[in-house]
Amino acid sequence: MDRTNGANYILDANGHRIRRGKNVATGTAGTTIDPNYENDLQEELIGGFIEDLGEVPTTGAQRQLRQALYRLFGGNITVVSTTQALTADNSGLVIMNANAGDVTLTMPSAAAANGKIMRFKFVRTDTSAHVVNIAYAASEVSQPGGANNVLLGTAQVIELTGNGGAGSAAIWALDISASTQQKPYYKGTQTASISVAADTPYTVAGTTVVMPAFSSTGAFRVRGRMVAEGQTTGAGLNNFTSRLSDGTNTIFGATWLVQSTASGDSWGTSDVFESGVTYAPDESVAFLMIVGTASGSTNFTLSGCYFELWVEEA
Repeated sequence: MDRTNGANYILDANGHRIRRGKNVATGTAGTTIDPNYENDLQEELIGGFIEDLGEVPTTGAQRQLRQALYRLFGGNITVVSTTQALTADNSGLVIMNANAGDVTLTMPSAAAANGKIMRFKFVRTDTSAHVVNIAYAASEVSQPGGANNVLLGTAQVIELTGNGGAGSAAIWALDISASTQQKPYYKGTQTASISVAADTPYTVAGTTVVMPAFSSTGAFRVRGRMVAEGQTTGAGLNNFTSRLSDGTNTIFGATWLVQSTASGDSWGTSDVFESGVTYAPDESVAFLMIVGTASGSTNFTLSGCYFELWVEEA
């Protein structure tokens, strides 16, 4: 578009053509309406922003330009705690809390932005074991990886940028935060007091971990630790073993040699371990902690025990 060319325009200090107001007292004519300028302005705003970003021009709607800009630059903020379908008008920051249960967020088609990029940034505020699944529209995938969904772990940030359907297919560019301090975290159920007989393993209630949908290395592993609390036993030393299992493999084994205190209580925590077993993206794995005494040791009681896991790329 160009500046006004209506009759009686004037020049500003920079030599730009601008409109002049009519002054009846002095007989000064105002700048006439320039249809080219008016039409150019209309189409720059309506055609170049509102329609171009997938909105329908509507009489009386006075925030369409702003909403179009929010779509383009990801200016919306959405707080979510339940399953729902997102739209282009949710593009921007999506704050997720899954304390109430598993949640599935269905993305709009990347093509909803009419050939323009569309940005979403997801952050999760809860630390529950509930699953947050971000699913794409049918036939759409994210790259790298080519998956039709991605899981949002705790203490994790995911950014998705849609290509607007440009090219051969609508896709989402995927960027997942990676930090050794911010890994998907899981804690097995902490037991109440348990009694373990000599050489008789006790299985602690476990937790199921769904691996994230994408790994740049193609695989994941777990790091973690096991905790035994408040052991009571007879006088002297008591040696017992514990191991973490995924149902097929022993991920880690620890032996605690603990001295009873005057009150008969003692505590044990394994060193942080790193599994040598790897898991595929999206694989569901049920982990269990199995507590049992070593050969020849006495019966013992624990006031509680549990395990903690962090998921990371292998």
